[in-house]
Amino acid sequence: MIYLFKRLFILWIICCTFVLNGRAQRIKSIATLWSDSFREWVIYTDDEDITGFLRLQWATGDDWSSWTYQTGEHYGVIQQKWSNDPSQWELRGDNEVITARTIWRDDFTAWNCDDGTTRIKWKSVYKNILEDWVADSPSGNINCELYVAWEGDPREWIFEDNSEEELSFAYQMMLVFITIYHATSKN
Repeated sequence: MIYLFKRLFILWIICCTFVLNGRAQRIKSIATLWSDSFREWVIYTDDEDITGFLRLQWATGDDWSSWTYQTGEHYGVIQQKWSNDPSQWELRGDNEVITARTIWRDDFTAWNCDDGTTRIKWKSVYKNILEDWVADSPSGNINCELYVAWEGDPREWIFEDNSEEELSFAYQMMLVFITIYHATSKN
């Protein structure tokens, strides 16, 4: 009987350790790897020891329709849902599928993002300057913002998430991606 209690206690300790240490990584910022190109990005998280990347899936050529990201344990692919249609994107990563669609045709400043349970309206604060983006959710539990670190310089962005409801890393990645893709030049 004591042997059984010891094993249960050890199992309980192991489970508690995983729960306490297994908190989700949060994106804090993203910056271009090179100062003259928007093809490769470095992802910074709230864990200073963990950085990652976001880059074009095909490094050569001008195909901007497929991207990959990896940060710690998180890995995924972001692709245009339909060829030559930048108004619909799909992220597949961490056992999640997140879609992003423009709200209005040919207006890339407002998006509906959805993972099947959480829907967020992601939009630029200003229509003519794409340097500040905010979330608007029907429940009001999502409160996040992405903005440039330096006004007029889209090479470095700061992500702030003060949501009551925790967004997954993949969901954060989709919001960041939609912004930097449409707010930067394709070079």
